[in-house]
Amino acid sequence: MVKPYVVSPITSTLYLDHCWVCHVQRDGFTTFEEHHVVPCHLGGTNGPVVSLWDGCHTKVHDSATKLYRGVVNLPYREEDRRARCLYLAQVICRAQSALESQGNLNKKFKYSDTFSYEEHELLVSLQRYYGKKSQGELVRYALQMLAKQTF
Repeated sequence: MVKPYVVSPITSTLYLDHCWVCHVQRDGFTTFEEHHVVPCHLGGTNGPVVSLWDGCHTKVHDSATKLYRGVVNLPYREEDRRARCLYLAQVICRAQSALESQGNLNKKFKYSDTFSYEEHELLVSLQRYYGKKSQGELVRYALQMLAKQTF
């Protein structure tokens, strides 16, 4: 009987000269990314990091998204690569489930827009009037007030 490939949990940062999932070596042509084992937006800012080739990094996050939706379709044929990808995908899913069960998703979204000179001056004036330190703080305050009036 063949034993399944077992992946040891990553408990400390692993800056490697190769991809942790597929073992491709760093060279001048391959793009590598440092993957937070628990993604930053799910609370892993200060947690362990592991070196991944950018293709594997994408596959890990795509696999986590599918796995979270109940679809198990891993991109690798080799058992060790599948197991490593599944391990990272499961860590992401567990972190997302934990935050959602607490109602505590802390993912930040970036918004941008272009304003006319008059709109910019209005933002600056409102920022001063309401004592907000930044325009982002003013916009968040305005959203809260508008939501309070609407709902």
